[in-house]
Amino acid sequence: MYVHHESKSLLANKRKFVDIHHYTDIINAVSQDEDIPKFASNIVYLTTARSNNRVEKQILKSIYQKQPKRADAYWFLHFNETEVPYQDEYNFLEILPGKIYRVNFSLGYKIKPNVREMFEKAISELTKQGHIKLENKYESLRKYNLPPDFLFIVMRNTFNLSSDSPFREILLLNSYKVLQYISEPPEQYLGIDRNALLVEYIALK
Repeated sequence: MYVHHESKSLLANKRKFVDIHHYTDIINAVSQDEDIPKFASNIVYLTTARSNNRVEKQILKSIYQKQPKRADAYWFLHFNETEVPYQDEYNFLEILPGKIYRVNFSLGYKIKPNVREMFEKAISELTKQGHIKLENKYESLRKYNLPPDFLFIVMRNTFNLSSDSPFREILLLNSYKVLQYISEPPEQYLGIDRNALLVEYIALK
């Protein structure tokens, strides 16, 4: 427990967060560029950024660098544990109309998060309330009332440790690496179908 907590704190300090509003133009450009093969209709990222205006720079690079990921819409989900045991609430933010969304889930400490179920419930409610309009962009599928597809992308950390790194940092991150190796695969602890999940690895210095 100590290793997990201390490693999370250390990693949080190594992540770079940026204002997402500075990147809406490039995200929209990727989405509109038909020369880029469509990666998925909807791409969903999990973010640790507490502020609605911020997101990990690594997530943004995943969208527009190396292998650009064109999608009709991009979603950012944030999960926050609260002191109310069975709290189960969310709020919705449209960052760029029809293109970029954020959903913040506030969950009590006694609730085990299931990303897929909670996200599907939120999507259903937001659609009924008229906040979003989800329809399949492919005419051949739309006429059969098939829902659009969602791809979840999970970012996992790798570490560039040098001989100059503090001994405590090396020990903590190597221990955390072992815990990651023996822990449940993300499709199990997130409740996401493996076929709708992509795990990407990012190097933190």
